[in-house]
Amino acid sequence: SEKIIERTLQSSLYQNVIDDFPWEILVIDNNSADATMKRVKEILADHPKGSVVRMYHEHHQGLSFARKRGLDEANYEYVVLCDDDNFLADNYLQKVWEIFEGQPGIGIIGSRAKPLFEEEPPLWIHDHYKAYALGSQYDKSGDCTDKKFVWGAGMALRKSAFLKLKEAEIESLLSDRKGRSLSAGGDSELCAWYIIAGYRIWYDDELILNHFVASKKLTHEYLEKLYAGFHNSYPVIEKYHLFIDYKSESKNPIQRIFSIGKLCLGYCKNVILKKVKKTNVINYYKNQLQLAFGPLLKVDPIIHSLYIIEKKISSI
Repeated sequence: SEKIIERTLQSSLYQNVIDDFPWEILVIDNNSADATMKRVKEILADHPKGSVVRMYHEHHQGLSFARKRGLDEANYEYVVLCDDDNFLADNYLQKVWEIFEGQPGIGIIGSRAKPLFEEEPPLWIHDHYKAYALGSQYDKSGDCTDKKFVWGAGMALRKSAFLKLKEAEIESLLSDRKGRSLSAGGDSELCAWYIIAGYRIWYDDELILNHFVASKKLTHEYLEKLYAGFHNSYPVIEKYHLFIDYKSESKNPIQRIFSIGKLCLGYCKNVILKKVKKTNVINYYKNQLQLAFGPLLKVDPIIHSLYIIEKKISSI
């Protein structure tokens, strides 16, 4: 971080905003082992805009802990999560403000990330842009709540919604990145919490940042670790998405069981024709039954936890 933090700070310090636009920059030191914070202090020592910057130390290691600390300390309603390798376009904050102000139902906004490679990247990188959080997230700007996800890099959030989740004492069902660990899913889980709380997710292709990709990340070894992190979080994130889909259909358990029955013949036919694996069909029905009777059966601990999360959120 110490090698790129100056550019990260400069992109945040020199935002083009209207004159009476109140804003701040929070730098969260998440137990950094290099000279990043020393470099931050050097940059801000005589900087004309240094007064808008505040620094905090978060001793709990992990990307999610750092982001939550920033949200806790933020003074304003709209918060942008800017990682140390994210360089924001100069209109980023102004555009985030305009989107949130124009649509009160939006809880989270996602952006487009232009790749900025430290060195010439290998040809295979283009097939894995999404894994690296590069490029456009979706085909067009607009409501993407049905996608249930935007990247954490450059994510903008409505703080009042976060405070609602905090008051409900929601606990994560997975772990996010810690140090060199590439465990993942924290941004997906955060999006799911906001959706369960009744907020919408928005993507804007004109909201742009440059995402710096260091040379050490342009290896097959790093890519394998990246996908391993996605794979490890998938069982939990899948249940979140199934839960959200189930709730959005607004059917009672009996109606849901009839709906499952209607799909049975089609799935059985696909199994016979070997278009779908038998285990996939069994898992599908198992998940649907657990969703329908989750509060009563308590069979699947993740789905049971999701019902508890929903209950906590709705009680606030």
